[in-house]
Amino acid sequence: MLSYEGFTLIIMLFILAPIMGAIALLFLFIFEKRIDLLENKNKEIRLEQALQEAQYNKLNQQIQPHFLFNTLNVILGLARLNRTAELIRALEAFSQFLKFKYKASEPLIPLSQEIQYTQHYLDIQTLRFGDRLKIDMECPEPLSTALVPPFILQTLVENSFKHGLEKKWVKPCCISGSIWNRRWYIWKWRTMD
Repeated sequence: MLSYEGFTLIIMLFILAPIMGAIALLFLFIFEKRIDLLENKNKEIRLEQALQEAQYNKLNQQIQPHFLFNTLNVILGLARLNRTAELIRALEAFSQFLKFKYKASEPLIPLSQEIQYTQHYLDIQTLRFGDRLKIDMECPEPLSTALVPPFILQTLVENSFKHGLEKKWVKPCCISGSIWNRRWYIWKWRTMD
């Protein structure tokens, strides 16, 4: 026969087992919701990254037709004038410019590499504008290792040509930046009188 203590234990087990099961199910439900939330957030981040990569690739694959046309005209003009040394320099600079443009696939590159790429662009523009173009480029050592999106500096410089030299604007302009919290920030775009 069953003793009083045994009977009490069985009753307690029958009472506590559903309560413990309900608590366990509640924890599983909360855990499952948390996992669903994290999976949705992960999908959202992956979609956002894919969108950014697609936008980056779209921008990366675009060569400004205006720049391309002007560069080819500079090269053609040098060829017609038999200025072989300058023609070779122009072709080398243009080749390096295109090589970097289509080789760059990283979302961030060191600023020193971006400056080198921009220098190829400036070499082409120097042949085009001649004495009208004066370039003074300096980059403090801490800035040279800062990571920036590819083509950001080149785009700023290209826009300064588009809205400056090509429109006969003769004021010098300065693009400045700084590092704050291990990130590079463009903090000043100004004309210098």
